[in-house]
Amino acid sequence: MIKLTNKEKFSEILYYLFIFLIMFNYGFENINTIDYGSTIIHDIVQYLALCVALLCFIMKKIEINGFLWIIGVLLIGILCYISGGWTNMLLTILAIYLLNNIEINNILVFIFVERLLILIAIIFMANVGILHNSVIEVAKSTYSVKALSMGFSHPNTFATNIGILILLYLCINRENMNIWKRSILIILNIGVYKLSGTRTTFILITAAIIFEILCNIKNAVGFKMFLKKIMPFMYILILVCMFVCIGLFAKIGYTNNILNIINDKIFNGRLGLGALYFSTYHFSLFGNKLDMNLLSNSSYHALDNGYVILFMYYGIVGFLLFMYIMQRLIRTLKNNNEVFLMLLCIVMGLWGMYEGMLVSLAGNFIILFYGKYCIKRYGV
Repeated sequence: MIKLTNKEKFSEILYYLFIFLIMFNYGFENINTIDYGSTIIHDIVQYLALCVALLCFIMKKIEINGFLWIIGVLLIGILCYISGGWTNMLLTILAIYLLNNIEINNILVFIFVERLLILIAIIFMANVGILHNSVIEVAKSTYSVKALSMGFSHPNTFATNIGILILLYLCINRENMNIWKRSILIILNIGVYKLSGTRTTFILITAAIIFEILCNIKNAVGFKMFLKKIMPFMYILILVCMFVCIGLFAKIGYTNNILNIINDKIFNGRLGLGALYFSTYHFSLFGNKLDMNLLSNSSYHALDNGYVILFMYYGIVGFLLFMYIMQRLIRTLKNNNEVFLMLLCIVMGLWGMYEGMLVSLAGNFIILFYGKYCIKRYGV
């Protein structure tokens, strides 16, 4: 066990404070009744988080090669923020590169407890009338369902928040799960599906629970070896298939029945939305501040695809940096025999097609493992 100096202990406290502040903002960004993201509280918390991160960076021990690399990566995050106006890339980069000698599991437990308390607070406020708990009609390609918002801007957001908590729990307890813990998670997943009607969350969480069971079967050595061989290629395959489908949809989608079925039934319209954005806005190196008036003629233009968000708001450079981090993380997890974490990366990659949380620690917490496995203690 490494004994920490007083300076390292203080740096660790600052890092936890940084995580607490950004998770606080993430937790309340999608509530209804008020636009929390445009409030002065949100801005104060965000600037305070950046100040804490700067102090962490000043105190961090880094070799010269590592220093130049981190400066370069942070510069990309800053340029993406200046160009696109979104801070998620910068905050995520800070979170993974400032991770030093802190135990990753402790950070995940910290995030889990904070997000759980915020979720409980939002649901409580919705049930006592501070936030709305209205019934919202959710479109499901050829049909629609009615679901409670539970204080969030959309039932899907409510389901996503609980889904992330379930994935966090699986990740934290990946080596000591049992039938009772799994049963509780399965019941919770079914209950959330009944309340929200969100298929994507239900399917992906079910898949994650099945993956955890398979990874903990002692005699499944051959299965794990097979997964370790194919997983490094799966993330790239997901990306290629998705962008090929978006490109085809942009060209012939509205006249091709097969693509229309794929778009409506499998992606719930997200291929068409991706094609709409790519045909409306130009590509840039570090992202765009989008003029939504250009889409005023479209009845629905919510940008839900995390990969399209990466291209739109963080540009080609931001997209390539994020894909490099994820791909290197998957390969490093393979070398460290973390098969379940590799599978979680794929789950997050699939979820990124349906939700915009891909580049944000609010959802893609798995990226923090890059700080543990891919960055040396005093360098990169």
